[in-house]
Amino acid sequence: MSARMRDRIVGFLRNCRAGLAQLSGGDAVQLVLQTALFHGCRLLSFYYLIQYLGQHVALWDLLFVISATAIIAVLPVTIAGLGVMEGSISLLLTMYGVTPSSAVAIALVNRAVLLLLAAIGGVIYLSSRGEVVRAPGGQPLPAAARGPESG
Repeated sequence: MSARMRDRIVGFLRNCRAGLAQLSGGDAVQLVLQTALFHGCRLLSFYYLIQYLGQHVALWDLLFVISATAIIAVLPVTIAGLGVMEGSISLLLTMYGVTPSSAVAIALVNRAVLLLLAAIGGVIYLSSRGEVVRAPGGQPLPAAARGPESG
């Protein structure tokens, strides 16, 4: 691993730790529950898509595939894990007996669903830009904490 890549990964992990340190206990629980729900839905969508394509993989095996690809997707290698996540999904599914063409189709459908969800989130974000964001104490957040568009 190159020094530049190692520095990027270490920086990413430091930013993650700093972000998590800012969460309250209730926010952390809510974050964990929403993350578990998201990945549970993703697991079921993978399972049903695999079944639809006439392939068979156990849910427990898919749990590993989902977990591994979620970790691979956040590595700062490409933008949004583009290509890396699809390759890892395809490779891992073929290791569990899914045909290569079905594995690639599942990976591409997964990317399309993630892009659709991101677009929906973007629309919600853009439609709520005029709202004042407040810190837990009720004070408006500084512009830097709200994001670059809020100057």
